[in-house]
Amino acid sequence: MAAKIINSSEWQLTRAQAKLTYLGEQTGMVKTVVFSSEGFSPSMERFVEFQGPDDAYSNDNVPENILPFSVAPKEFRQLLQAVRAILSGEGVGDGPEFLSFCVVCETDLGTSGEEYRINYGHGGAFYEAIIGALFPANETGRKALQTQYRNAYPGE
Repeated sequence: MAAKIINSSEWQLTRAQAKLTYLGEQTGMVKTVVFSSEGFSPSMERFVEFQGPDDAYSNDNVPENILPFSVAPKEFRQLLQAVRAILSGEGVGDGPEFLSFCVVCETDLGTSGEEYRINYGHGGAFYEAIIGALFPANETGRKALQTQYRNAYPGE
């Protein structure tokens, strides 16, 4: 299923959402980033079925801790393609989990999704790839992801 989600077509991404949650130790607030296809309202509840059973998602339960933005389906696909090699790379989920990236797509046949866990060593490359893949005009998305990146990797 992972390959199906990460390789979704633009059409499949017309009703999709993704969430990037910081799972590391917190000395300050690291807000969760949620993006969805334009015209599709994101719901935090849609992610629950596909994320791990632990309680590392406490920031997701407070609306003020969410940094939302929307993307065109073409941009959504571009973001997934930009991080595909990182998410499928060897060792990306090894060691302490640092980030959770969860993608959910809805179709007339139901909902599918996948969560990817990313360790500290691969997180920087993930952020650089996903920020670099945003359309130039998507300043809201860029600001949300850069804010989370700075807070997750302070001093780097």
